[in-house]
Amino acid sequence: MRTIINLIGIFLLSFASLQGQQSEKRTLELSSSQINWTGYGAIGGYSLSGTLNFAQDSFLIFEADRLVAGTLVFDMKSIAHENKQLVKHLKDKDFFEVKKYAQARFKIEDVIEGKIKGKLTIKGITKTIEVPFEETTDAVGKKINGEIAVDRTQFGINYNSDSFFKNLGSNAIKDKFDVKFSLQLKRK
Repeated sequence: MRTIINLIGIFLLSFASLQGQQSEKRTLELSSSQINWTGYGAIGGYSLSGTLNFAQDSFLIFEADRLVAGTLVFDMKSIAHENKQLVKHLKDKDFFEVKKYAQARFKIEDVIEGKIKGKLTIKGITKTIEVPFEETTDAVGKKINGEIAVDRTQFGINYNSDSFFKNLGSNAIKDKFDVKFSLQLKRK
């Protein structure tokens, strides 16, 4: 009987401690968070790099100071590069069709062993992806950094892809582009 009472007590204490773990919603420090992208030519080794901003409604959820969920919203109107013609082209129908799709989203569903798993939506098309990341804390606060290669053709962006068009020569663009991000979280 005493064993049963002890087991019930342990169960109740464990349950109470689990109930005490509360989720904490944290927003990004937008001025310190950044996204850098790089696209590549299929021939000749050239590349073009630029930036993109997070939108105000981006947030992360932590439990016991551990990232567990969240939604990162990308302001597609903020695509930037020094070449204004390139920016205009990236915003049109050949690429991100920004007038129709002003935002892209990454909804975090799971975080396990240095990888964030979630659903990336670009141009209304959603795909599951995994993103390796590192989390650090410094005097400013918590920072999350990561990098991933995204296959644009999975999101209906086929412009000058040699997977879809033949004989493009030096006009061919690689299907995958790289995205590096740094998330600076607002202090508690």
